[in-house]
Amino acid sequence: RAGRVDTPEGPSYDRLFELSEKLATAIPESPEALAALDEIYQRLHDNVYFFVALEKILKTQLVSARLGNVPTDGHSVGVNYSVEQMFFRSEG
Repeated sequence: RAGRVDTPEGPSYDRLFELSEKLATAIPESPEALAALDEIYQRLHDNVYFFVALEKILKTQLVSARLGNVPTDGHSVGVNYSVEQMFFRSEG
């Protein structure tokens, strides 16, 4: 079972997501981006990750947990027209 840290039972998903975020926000082909990509490839080579697939979801909206004023029910498409009403909570 994977958790928040690497254990004998399985690898941490958190590090994989951290690396993905670092890769997405780095300048393409920069040393930071290439290092993140190398570690992602190494983790995918060394581990078998199991992601639970969602079923019967008509529309999905994935956002940062720090994003405030995000609708949690109703029509998810509405969030596309109200982005100016959202805000990021400060860390800490």
